[in-house]
Amino acid sequence: MILGNGGVKTTRTYQEDEELSGYVMDLQRFDELLKQAQKNGTITIEKNMIVGIDNKTFELRKQILYSEIVFLG
Repeated sequence: MILGNGGVKTTRTYQEDEELSGYVMDLQRFDELLKQAQKNGTITIEKNMIVGIDNKTFELRKQILYSEIVFLG
């Protein structure tokens, strides 16, 4: 589960708000990258922890998302 907070929604759906839609696309891309990293063995997911993600970076569009993840569990 990936959680994100893109801001206050002032439209009926996030798709109607360009900024919120961008946040959702970034989170979806991050999910894809996590799955790829798990598949190729560079990270593993154990219970509520991602192992091997320390110091790993993920490129989303032209921005880079550093692995600062908080797990609620």
